[in-house]
Amino acid sequence: MRKSFTWLSSLIVLMLLSFQMALAAPQLATNGLSPSDGGKIDPNNAEFTLTFKGDVMPTEGQIIGLYSSSTTQPENKAIQLRAVDKSTDGSVITYTHPDGTVTFNGKVVTIVFNDVDWSTVPTYWVTIGSSAIKDATGNFDVATAFDGGDLTDKWDFTVKDLVPPTWSQLDPKDNAIEVAVDKTFSIKFNEDVKFVGATPYVQQLEDFAIYTSTDWDNVVNEQEGGDLVSTYAPNLLFYNDGGLVNPTTTAGVAFDSISINWVADLPGNTDLYVRIKKDMLQDLEGNKFAGMNDEDLWNITTK
Repeated sequence: MRKSFTWLSSLIVLMLLSFQMALAAPQLATNGLSPSDGGKIDPNNAEFTLTFKGDVMPTEGQIIGLYSSSTTQPENKAIQLRAVDKSTDGSVITYTHPDGTVTFNGKVVTIVFNDVDWSTVPTYWVTIGSSAIKDATGNFDVATAFDGGDLTDKWDFTVKDLVPPTWSQLDPKDNAIEVAVDKTFSIKFNEDVKFVGATPYVQQLEDFAIYTSTDWDNVVNEQEGGDLVSTYAPNLLFYNDGGLVNPTTTAGVAFDSISINWVADLPGNTDLYVRIKKDMLQDLEGNKFAGMNDEDLWNITTK
């Protein structure tokens, strides 16, 4: 009976010690990861930060790595926290490694990886050695939880798209000739787009318009060169993966192509060009479509 009591007491003590150690280990602050686990990073400002509830310190010899989903180069960078790479400025500790820089500044750890081509693969993740970060009393951070993304126990993220959308297909094609005067036009984008704004789209005459061509060098107002052919807004249909959608009734509806019916027949045997208002459309990352404001972009000749 006494042995059982002693064994049970020892077990409870061990459990309490383990619990206290877990609490003592560095804990991430709320929203302490930037980018967030499963979030996106700006390739033009690819800085990673971990913010803890208390001050933290490094353990030399440990590695902070960057991995990618590439099968040919799964590990892109490996920053080892080495004494030879260490510098201090007051309480700030910085490791300047060929693969990047890691800075410990109180509660914040900042990581910058050198010479990464962020556009090559869709998914990356950061790994931190089990004892790379410790608190001021020496308790190692052995189980930092990265569980908000797609990869368990990894700080994974994707790269934010900063490339504006453009068109991938025009019908009729640019410089097409002998185009029927009752032709329905269409434009297909290289990615999903939507109208800018938080309300359903309300069509304006100048949004999608067709003009007679002029000598572009002599156009004073580059938004409108030549004469407006139709004074009626065209009928528009919006499609996503071939299915009809309607951004005029629901804000934020994405689509990848637009059908444009000019309502009335176009003038015959005439050089024309299509204008689409700039900054009216954006991709799902918020990059705006430059529009078509140059008669060299989508011009045609009718029969």
